[in-house]
Amino acid sequence: MFYFQSWLVASIKLAVAASVFSILPLYLTSLSDYLTLSKMQLNSVATAELMGFALACAVNYHAIKHGVRSNDNLALLSLCICNLLSAMTADFTLFFMIRTIAGVLAGLVVVRAYEVLSNQENTDAAFGKAIAIQMLFTAALFLILPYWVQTYGPRSILYVLSALAAACLLLPPLKAVKASDFQLSEPLDYSLIFISLGAVAMIMMTHSAVWSTLGFHANAHEITMEQQGYLFSIGTLFSVFGAMLATLDWVHEKKSKLLPMAIGLQCLMVGVIIADESTNRFVAATFFFQLLWNFMLPLVLGSIASGKQARVIIGFVLVAQTFGAALGPMVLISGWVLPEVIVMLFITYWMTASLIKSSQT
Repeated sequence: MFYFQSWLVASIKLAVAASVFSILPLYLTSLSDYLTLSKMQLNSVATAELMGFALACAVNYHAIKHGVRSNDNLALLSLCICNLLSAMTADFTLFFMIRTIAGVLAGLVVVRAYEVLSNQENTDAAFGKAIAIQMLFTAALFLILPYWVQTYGPRSILYVLSALAAACLLLPPLKAVKASDFQLSEPLDYSLIFISLGAVAMIMMTHSAVWSTLGFHANAHEITMEQQGYLFSIGTLFSVFGAMLATLDWVHEKKSKLLPMAIGLQCLMVGVIIADESTNRFVAATFFFQLLWNFMLPLVLGSIASGKQARVIIGFVLVAQTFGAALGPMVLISGWVLPEVIVMLFITYWMTASLIKSSQT
C-alpha cells in the first residue's frame, strides 16, 4: 500500500482538474475540428466552462456554510462521465450544457485542492510544489496531445481528459476541511478580501496580457513557429524552476523583500520583451518572465493562506485567477501595451505589499 502525502495528492488532482485551462488553445482547436464550431460558439463554450470554475467557488462556500462537504473523488468521477458524454454528442446545445457542468465539477476539485494546500505547515512551499507539478503536467500534455489528436481524431482529447480524471480516483480522497476552520461566524474584512483576491487577479492579468502578445513579438524578431514552440517549451521549464525557488525556506523568510524585487525585475523583463530589438535579449527575457511569474504566485497564495480569514478567501482564489487570466488580453490597447503592463505591475506591488503586511501581523 503506497502512502501519498496530502500535498502531493492535492497537487496531482489540481493539475488534472485544471488541465482544460492549462491547454486551452489546443483544447479549443480540437473542439472546433470535432464539432465544426463557429468562432462565436467556440468562445461561448470556453467562457461557460471557465465561468464554471468561478461558480464552483460560490457553490463550495455556501455548501460549507450549511455544513455540507464536497467529495473530490465524486466530483472527479462526475467529471470523467461528463468528458465521456461530451465525446459522444454532436449536438451543440447538449455539448454546451455538459461542458458548463464539467467546469463546475473541475472547479470544485481545484477549490478542495487549494484548501488542502493552504492547510500545510509551509503554505508558500506547498503552493510552489503544486504549481511546479502543474507546469510539468502541462508541458507533458503539450508534447503528447498534438500527436494523439492527429492520430486518433479531435474528439480523442476528451477521452484523454476522461481517462486522467478516472486515474485520479486511484488516489485517496482529499482530507475534509471542517466548517469551523472557515471561521464563518467572524465578520468579514472586505478590504482584506479585495486586496488578497486583487493581488492574485493582477498577477494573472499581467501574465496573460504579456503571454497573449509573445507570439506577435516573436514574429517581429523573425522567430519561426517551430522555433517559438521550442522557446515556449523551455520557458515552461523556467516556470517550474521559479515555482521550486518559492519552496525554499530562506525565500519564505525573506519574501517581504523578495516579492518587490521580483515585481521590479518583471518590469524590466516586460520592457525588454516589448521594446528591445535584440533577439537574444528577447529570448532571455521570455524565460525569466516565466520564472518570475511562477515565483511570485506561490508566495502570494501562501501569504493568503497564512493570513486572516484565510479559509474564506482561499475558496475564492480560483475566481480571481479566472477573472484575471480572461481580462488580461482584453485590456490591451495597441501602442500602449508597455505602459499598461507597467501600471498593472505597480498595482500588483501595492496589493502584494499590503497583503504580506497583513499576513505578518
